[in-house]
Amino acid sequence: MRARELRERIAAIANHDAAAGITMLFFTLLALAWQNSPYSVNYRAWLELKAGVVFGSFELIKPVLLWVNDGLITIFFFSIGLELKHEFLEGQLSEKKKLILPSAAALGGMLTPALFFYAFNYFDPVSYTHLRAHETT
Repeated sequence: MRARELRERIAAIANHDAAAGITMLFFTLLALAWQNSPYSVNYRAWLELKAGVVFGSFELIKPVLLWVNDGLITIFFFSIGLELKHEFLEGQLSEKKKLILPSAAALGGMLTPALFFYAFNYFDPVSYTHLRAHETT
């Protein structure tokens, strides 16, 4: 296979609608397998590895874990926001009639964990301070 054919195949795969989801699923499974393998010490070491950029006297060097949590996740949610904006303005969610069910599902997805949390922690008001952690996940 020549280099040009290989580039065309990779471009065709990358332009597929499901490519981002499949890539994310693959790397999630890879990380889970790595973390739960005998090589998990190497996984932890990789997450603590320092990485960053240097421009002259300016340095921005942080652990890989921080770059993933604060950088890649930010980009991920930004892209989700752009997709939602597109759907609200021009896509399937631009009509109010089609917006009702997804909105109700989203609201239920936010309220259900909170209601379960309160149901199981009703008599322990101290634990109410931990609700934010459950809501955000």
